[in-house]
Amino acid sequence: RGYRVRALIRPKADRSRLDGLDIEWVVGDLDDVHALHAGAQGAQYVIHNAGRVRAPNAHAYHHANCIGTIKLLDAVEEKAPNLRRFVYISSQAAGGPSPDARPKTEEDANIPHTPYGVSKLAGEVAVMNRSNALPVVTVRPPAVYGPEDTAILAMFQTVSWHLKPLFGPQPQMLSIVHVQDLVRGIMLALECEASNGQIFFIAENRQYTLAELQDLIQTAVGTWAFYLRVPRWLLMTIAATSDLIGKAFGFTPRLNRDKARDFLIRNWKCSTEKASRLLGYRSTMPFADGARMTAEWYRTKGWL
Repeated sequence: RGYRVRALIRPKADRSRLDGLDIEWVVGDLDDVHALHAGAQGAQYVIHNAGRVRAPNAHAYHHANCIGTIKLLDAVEEKAPNLRRFVYISSQAAGGPSPDARPKTEEDANIPHTPYGVSKLAGEVAVMNRSNALPVVTVRPPAVYGPEDTAILAMFQTVSWHLKPLFGPQPQMLSIVHVQDLVRGIMLALECEASNGQIFFIAENRQYTLAELQDLIQTAVGTWAFYLRVPRWLLMTIAATSDLIGKAFGFTPRLNRDKARDFLIRNWKCSTEKASRLLGYRSTMPFADGARMTAEWYRTKGWL
């Protein structure tokens, strides 16, 4: 698009997949005020995509996702006097699930129910409270998937092992977004004047049941699989055991009690009507196509 890109990167981060890209690197993190000032110096646009999605406790989430955001906002306000847009990448978790059967909108009450969601909402509040001083916008994606992603890998691997687990007694409805659609939504939020001071859900324009997603993954992987109903008590027991093991060995497991509670929520649908109306956003990657692309990338890595 012709932008000159400067990026904050942690000292030990793997840059191998970014080799050859014309990027000016600033080495540091959200606690490094010097690095934040260097990164923000003279910037016209800032996309804040840094955050912590797994942490041992609520304090660690809050420190990264709220306090880190405030430090970045301070640096931008001081060092970027000609800023045109500050885009905060939040999460569907900040708004929480919808209390009824309809997709959640940006106008609905925020009811995050995990420490991660609470911390991302706190980051949102910090950003939107600067709207009088900075041109800010918040983007809330649901689960993001696609080539280069590993967060959804376990779902593909489980189906490749011929299992399609379903959690709790009722169908779970979900929104999801392919990385290409998310990036398009972010760029629209960056460049569109109507985005200023707004919050947007960016997702595929339709929702799925968990069973539908797993059926499409099964087709993408090219295998057979059967459904396995996992009752609430068993899921929470497995998650609690994972938490104990993680605490004993000093790591945060992918399946913990917070994640298990997410699995048991019935309605994780979000509406893209506002993004369509104000930004002209519309998703272009249905999950059937995106799952096939993602499965092919996993195979190249030897993970399927």
